[in-house]
Amino acid sequence: MKKILSIILIMVMCLAAVSTTACSPLDSEEEADIKSDVYGIYDQFRTAWKDAGEISDIQETIRDWARENEIACQDIDTDSLMLSLDATDDYTHAKGTMISCDISLDQPKENSQCAAIALAAIKNSDEHGPIRVLFTASKKGDYYGAGSISKKYLTMDNFISMDYWPKVKMFTGSTSSMEYTFSRNIKRVSTEGKAAYRIRISGLKGGDSADRSEKHPNPIMTLGELLNSLNQSHLIFQATGLKGGEASGEYAKDAEMIVIVSDDDAQKLEDRVSSKIDDFEEAYLDDESDLKYTCTPCKVPKTAYSDKDLTNIISLFYTIVDGKIKSDDEDQTAITNVGYVRDDGKALVVKAKARAMSKDQFSGITTSYQSTSKLSEFDLKYEETYPAWPYIENSDLIERYSLATKQVDLDLKPEWTYHENECAIFYEKKPALDMICIGANMDSAQELAQSLVLYFRSFADHDN
Repeated sequence: MKKILSIILIMVMCLAAVSTTACSPLDSEEEADIKSDVYGIYDQFRTAWKDAGEISDIQETIRDWARENEIACQDIDTDSLMLSLDATDDYTHAKGTMISCDISLDQPKENSQCAAIALAAIKNSDEHGPIRVLFTASKKGDYYGAGSISKKYLTMDNFISMDYWPKVKMFTGSTSSMEYTFSRNIKRVSTEGKAAYRIRISGLKGGDSADRSEKHPNPIMTLGELLNSLNQSHLIFQATGLKGGEASGEYAKDAEMIVIVSDDDAQKLEDRVSSKIDDFEEAYLDDESDLKYTCTPCKVPKTAYSDKDLTNIISLFYTIVDGKIKSDDEDQTAITNVGYVRDDGKALVVKAKARAMSKDQFSGITTSYQSTSKLSEFDLKYEETYPAWPYIENSDLIERYSLATKQVDLDLKPEWTYHENECAIFYEKKPALDMICIGANMDSAQELAQSLVLYFRSFADHDN
């Protein structure tokens, strides 16, 4: 009997401890309302934002939604809006929360998903402390809206950034990034061979190189490796027209070049490239169903890279670091991505982006790239392109939100990310913010909105 009483007492104490941060689960009617609003707002916003010609068009849909739902909305700083909700009864002394969403013309579908989750949550929350929802503009990865925000608006104790991510995550820190640009003036000489082939890789998925959830082929590096292979086979050839990718920080979707040989060596080149195509398709076709790797006869160009330039180009791609850079600490692996190459007729430019958590890692990458540029006789320039957001594992916000996610069967744990996001900018403005970033998407949109409602409820006055 005493043993049973002891067990009951322990259970009661545990329940009392959990009740200080947890709250009652949502009922079926609340869940249905949240689901309806998440998908309703998403359908409304993604259509309107897709057709938007200016950031102001996106902002107007947010203002209209706020008016319809009687939520205060004001314009602040550069292309930014802020929605405000006062604390409800029993939450007048609760900590405040700010939710941040990115808006842009570049990613209307992804941005509208995050906005729908945040707005469905605040619409269906009837128990909460002060809430602010911040919408800041970006353009092609430049978070200029967040950068222009005065820290006087960052008044809430807790800060939650909503950011699209293929798999639902909770990030509590991010790397900084550095862009490296290799360039070399190219001397052109007359072509000698009578057979030319356009070698092209296309149809790859691409995406942000910060996303390491899938393996991505690099078509730029693949063509660089092909040049080296042709050189080692003692094939006499020339090359020109090397280009690929759109940005240093993105996985390249395509790359191409033209290779010129004599008629006598044409078959040898075709056989060599055909073997490389087979290897490439065997390695990646299952994951990259739309990829195409072709070697097609084309018109012989009048000029090509000089022998010396071609030798140095081959050297660059042979020695340049691309991919993971391991360290003694497995949790602090740095990554690099060669995502851009262009031959503009006068010079060849190659760009790579590195992402790392520490200055020591960047120092090692820079030293490696300096050696590569010197050996290959390329000029090298580099600059920091994004600041770091220092990783933390525990905080009141992390614990409260983690508990809320468990109640909706998501169970998110703190992680750090290579992805550039607004949190690093807000951290520089106000380091004291208790901040997390939710990597969100529509697959778990209902659960994420529910987790926010439960998180808001955890701040009842009697718990503060």
